[in-house]
Formats: sequence, C-alpha cells, structure tokens
Amino acid sequence: MKLKIPSNCQDIRAAVKSQIIKDILFIAAARVIVFLPAYFYGYYSRPVNIFGVILVEVICLFPFIKTRFWKWFTSARAFEGEVIAVKHRRGNKVTKTPLIVSKQTPTKAMKKTPVAGRFRQVIKVNIQKISVRLPNGKIRRVRYVCDEGQRQPEYEVGDHVRHYYGTKYMQKIPDHEKTDDQSSVMCVMCGTSNPRSMDRCAYCEMSLIDPDIGR
Repeated sequence: MKLKIPSNCQDIRAAVKSQIIKDILFIAAARVIVFLPAYFYGYYSRPVNIFGVILVEVICLFPFIKTRFWKWFTSARAFEGEVIAVKHRRGNKVTKTPLIVSKQTPTKAMKKTPVAGRFRQVIKVNIQKISVRLPNGKIRRVRYVCDEGQRQPEYEVGDHVRHYYGTKYMQKIPDHEKTDDQSSVMCVMCGTSNPRSMDRCAYCEMSLIDPDIGR
C-alpha cells in the first residue's frame, strides 16, 4: 500500500506543502541576493572570474544547509515498518536569545556574550534514535530531538509505525491481536496522544489520521 495523507486531512497536506514552498522561496531569495551583487561586480562577465563564481556558489549552499532541503527527498519520505531498536540519550543545545534576569546572575550554563542584551544559553535536550525495519528488509533510522520537559512520543521495540510524507512524527499503529487498547490516536504533527473520539489534536488542532486506515 502506498502511504498518502488521507484526503480528509487537508490541513496536514497544506502544512507540508506550505513548508516546502517556504524552503524553496528562502533558497531562491538567498540565491538572488547573493547573485545580483556578484553579477554587477562582473564575476559572470567575460572573462569569467572563476574564484568569484566558486565563492558565490559556495555561499549559495548555506540556504540548503539552513533548511536541510535534502530532507524532502530522504527522511521526509513515507514508510511503514516495525521498530527494532530505540536509543535514548541527553545532549545540549546552544541558543543565543534575549534573556531577562532579575535579582539573579547568569549561571554557568548562561554566560553573557558581547552581543548586546543576549545570553548564551545551554539547553538540555532529549535525543531519541529509532531504527525501523521496512517490509523490504531495509533499515530506516529516525532521530527526534526535543527540549527537556517537552512532550515527545515514546516508541518501543516491536511497535508497528507509519510515517506520512513531510510529517514530523511516526504514528504508532495498534496491534489489536496483542492489545485491546483502542482509546488513543497519535498526532503525526506534534506527537500528542488524543482520544479516539476526537477528530482534531487537542494540542496543535491539526487533523488526526485514523491509525486503522488501510488495514
């Protein structure tokens, strides 16, 4: 069965398309901003400034890296399979954001930088690495990162999962032969578990995909 986002979940389809369009526009805009000055400076005129052209093309790679555009052809693809391994570990994420500190001094994990009014903040994150065996025997590896304390779906070895194109989380498919738990359905956009009676996620208000679809 070819996995497609159901037709009754138009908001999920629209969200995926919107993100793809935003990434394309960001890359195109960045390329125009870099290309125009290079063109007026004569990098592309004859004789061609090889060094200048190479520099421009290298700079144009940064928007691809920023948006991780290759994900639309790799990790974003739809698949279905069984979880065969789950690894958990903790890590750090560094951010530089404006921080208001009253009657307190920055801790070791929050050091003031020369940037005006900004602090270097080290945030603890939970990293979940999951290996999924596909029906053709291949292994698909998935990595989820979330700030400590934030909701994140937990996967276990033996779980049957589906991933729809462009969505963030894999949906766990209940095995009714092994369990009678039919009370919840996972949101593929935020990972929140919702009662079966709901049509939309209580957290992000996106449509919920019936896990029994196609069975």
